[in-house]
Order: sequence, then structure tokens, then C-alpha cells
Amino acid sequence: MAFICMTGGMEMVNSSTESSGVMHVENRLISDRVEHHLRKRIENLRAGTMLPPQEVLVRELGASRHTIREAMDRLKRDQLVESTRGRGTFVTSRPRTKPAVHLVSSCMDHPYNLMCIGVLTEVLRERGYLVHLPGSRTSGDEWRDIVCGHEQSAGVILIGDFGREDLQRLSETCRLPLVHVSDTDEQFRRPPLCDTVINDNAAMAFQGTDYLIRQGHQRIAFLGWGSEGIWDREVRRGYQESLLAHSLEPREDWVLRVPVATAPDTGPAADKNAQLEAKSRAQIDRWRASADAPTALLHNSGSELQVRDTLAKYCPGTFDPRAVVALTYWEMLQTNCTGESDAAAVCLKFRDIAERAVDLLKLRRDSDVPPTREIQGRIFIAQRRGGRWQRG
Repeated sequence: MAFICMTGGMEMVNSSTESSGVMHVENRLISDRVEHHLRKRIENLRAGTMLPPQEVLVRELGASRHTIREAMDRLKRDQLVESTRGRGTFVTSRPRTKPAVHLVSSCMDHPYNLMCIGVLTEVLRERGYLVHLPGSRTSGDEWRDIVCGHEQSAGVILIGDFGREDLQRLSETCRLPLVHVSDTDEQFRRPPLCDTVINDNAAMAFQGTDYLIRQGHQRIAFLGWGSEGIWDREVRRGYQESLLAHSLEPREDWVLRVPVATAPDTGPAADKNAQLEAKSRAQIDRWRASADAPTALLHNSGSELQVRDTLAKYCPGTFDPRAVVALTYWEMLQTNCTGESDAAAVCLKFRDIAERAVDLLKLRRDSDVPPTREIQGRIFIAQRRGGRWQRG
């Protein structure tokens, strides 16, 4: 196991059994902590105050000289300190303008994207950043505006299901730090094109299925939305693995896929959705005709109203509301799951993802260091009683 100990001495690193990539991430975390400490110290100092020499900071913070130098370089780039050869490093007297972070969304009216924008805006403002939401008519115009007009910004956070080709183009044309807080719109997960922070969909589905089994349900359906993206596949995998862990055989007939409410009315997509709807209705008819129809339902929609309307349309009266469990975010429960009936959800706080995404923006990596994909968030059960959600 690799370990890092921040003590009154030096950084202690044992990398005998860990890859260099893991060590790189661990060293970055130390550098982040050192920078945060120095920023807090600077906030309480007057302009022109000299900071302790690097060798003193090495002893005080228990960090290497290289780590101290990296943190100082970032503070200089943000114009918080300046160095004079032969004299030292001083708190700057220049006006401190807040750096801007651009939030670029793949879709501005999707509930998930709106939730991301709201939480990220809150976190960024708490940390002293300005928030810029590009307002151009097209994504291409937005991107040119960012790349050409805001080169001194702190970075870009991408929200939503960008395609891999779009991400490739963005990462190749922008010199600003890029962080993506969603999975790429593709069927199979491939190496990330930019730093990515996501939740563990498979683990959420596993825990949601386990919760329903512990409530006494043996036949559990999974509601999908006609998607073949990696996030949908990950949820189905977690659902199936949880059933197997309880010695229950997953059945393909219990995976229900229906069109989304915003499906187009005409064209090839409309024809495909009509076929999907017909298949779903035939599947539900088979449930009703059998003696072992599902008694509980797991779904990953962010809107309770969408699920209610879907169940009312396809299988009214099939499921007790208490046996319909959502996989979602804590923040979305407060706005999109606001019914009065008793209910349960498996969720995590998007704020955990947002905070890590903002941390990653501060990193200045060499070009030969590959992007990372991190899984963040602590999964928990939430229950609604009397119209109010609480952690279970």
C-alpha cells in the first residue's frame, strides 16, 4: 500500500507496490493542501508582507521543497504573491481580480445539467471564482468565445453527455484546464480525454436493488429510458450483480425500456421510439399475464413527475409507490422528487463531485501526464416521510 504522512518532518512516500500514476495523484493532493494553507495565510497578511523562505515552509508544513515551489508558482500565477531576486516572496499589492470559470452545458434545460450548474455555481463562488455561463447561439460560437477571449480564465467545467468527438475537439483547441462532471456519451468507457469526476452508477444500482430485496421484494424491475449510453449500461450491471449476490437470477424481461417524454414526433427517431413503445407495452402485457410479475421498480430518472407519468401511461397500479426507488442526487431530491407519499431513493451529494472538479481546475500538469477519471461521492439511502427527505 502507498502511504503519505504529513508530519512535522518531510513527506513519507512508499511506492514499492503502487503505480507512478497513483503516486502522482497522491502528490497532487499534498500540493493542493499546501496551496490551500498558504492561501488562507495570505488572506490575513497585508500587501508587501514577506513570506517565510522555502526552507522554513518545508519544516512548518512537512512538505518537500518541490511541493512548496509548485504551490508558490500557482499563487504567483493568480497574482497573490510576487518574488524579488535576492529579497524574497511578498504578498502582492496589486488589485486581486477574481478568476472566472466557464460552465459549458451540453443541454441547458435538462434537470441534471441545471442541478450541476446550480451546485457548481455555489461552490465556485464560495471559493472566490466568478462564474461564466456562455450565452452564444451555438456550442461552436461558445467555444470560440472561451478559447479566444478568456485565455486568462481559471478553467472550464463541462456538464452533460458530450460525445467523444466533441470532447476530443475541445481538449485539442483549449489551453485552459478542462474538467468533465458527467460520463461521455458512448456505449463503452474508454480512456478519458480530460479530467473527469463522476459518480459510481453501478454501485448506486447495486445498493438500490439490495435495499428493495431487504424490504422483501424478490422480483425487481429496472426502468430505463431507451438509452445505450455507458451510464445506462453501468446501472443495469449494478442491478444485475446485486440480484446475483442474493442468489436471484436476473431476467431480461424485467428490464423495461421506454421512450423519454421529449422524444421527437417525426422522423427516424420517432419511428424508433414508436417501436420501443410497442415493445414495452407487449412486455408489460406479459407481466400481467404471468404469476411472477415484478413487485418493485428501480429507476434512474431525476424527475419523480416523469416516473409517475410513465407508470401511469404504461402500467398503472402495478407498483406500490414505496416500492419504486430512484437512483439520483441529494440535490435533485429537493427539487424534482417533491411528492407527499412515502418514498425511498439511493443517492449521493453532487456537491462532493463539484468540489473535487473545482480542485482539479487548479492543477497545472505537464503535457505528458494523462487525464484522470475519478469516482466521487458517498452513497446513502434517503427516505421521504411526510413530504420531507431525510437520510435513512
